[in-house]
Order: sequence, then structure tokens, then C-alpha cells
Amino acid sequence: MLKHIAISVAIFAAGPASALSCLRPEVGSSFERADQREEAFVVALGSLERSGPNVMDGPETGDPNMRVGYGFPARFTGRLATSGGFNADRALDVTVEVGCVSAWCGDDSLSDYGLYFLRLDEAGSYALEAGPCGGFFFGNPEEHQLMEVISLMP
Repeated sequence: MLKHIAISVAIFAAGPASALSCLRPEVGSSFERADQREEAFVVALGSLERSGPNVMDGPETGDPNMRVGYGFPARFTGRLATSGGFNADRALDVTVEVGCVSAWCGDDSLSDYGLYFLRLDEAGSYALEAGPCGGFFFGNPEEHQLMEVISLMP
């Protein structure tokens, strides 16, 4: 009995130190996840560059196992997806929202070439949700991923 309690305490105490388990994002499941949300999303292919001051990895909490999300302005340049392909040239201001869960934060998703699922807010502003498990950014997408997105467009 004591052995079981010791194991339980060790597992509980390890909490934040244990690994975050994420499924590898797939373009089709990301499209479906965005489509099921209340907010509108656009699918974009191009580059995303920081347009404001360089922000470090979020506010310091004093505890590396309790990181806090942060955001920063960026500029997207590229093309938006339509049912006919990636044929709508656009340059957009985007807020990158880096989310954190315990010790893990998302990637800033800045890229010279990537596939982005950008949330369109009611005020007409765009945001990229960059959570620790990813899913709304695919760096250097392959042709089959681009074709899959186009096939899913209404």
C-alpha cells in the first residue's frame, strides 16, 4: 500500500515536469477545427515577419513551469486561399498570440514561407493562434498539403 502511495505522490509531484503530449497537426484536421469555430478564419500562404519590437518569451513569472502567453504584431505577405487556389494577393497586419500551457509555449511561427490559418476577428483584425501543440501554422508546406486545403474550401 505504501508503495502505491509513494508512486502516486511521485507522479503528482512531477506534474509540470512531465512531457506535453500533442498529436502531430495535419492540414485537414486544422481546417476542420477552424471551420467548427465561431470565428471566421482565412487560409494564407506566404511569409510572416515581426513588425513591432522584439518580444522575449512572454512575461517572467519566476517559475519556469508556469509560463504565460504573450502577443506581438507581425505582417503577413502572400496569398489567401479560395476554391480556385491561392490566388488572392494580400498584405495583412496580424497579431501573433503565443499560448502557453504550464512550461510549454507555442512557436512564434515567423517564417519566410508557410501555410497559416488566420482568425478574422469581428473588428476586422487578423490573429494567428500559436499554441504549444501547433495546428494553425505549417512551415514549408508540401504540395499535397496545399491541394488538400484547396479541396476543402467552400
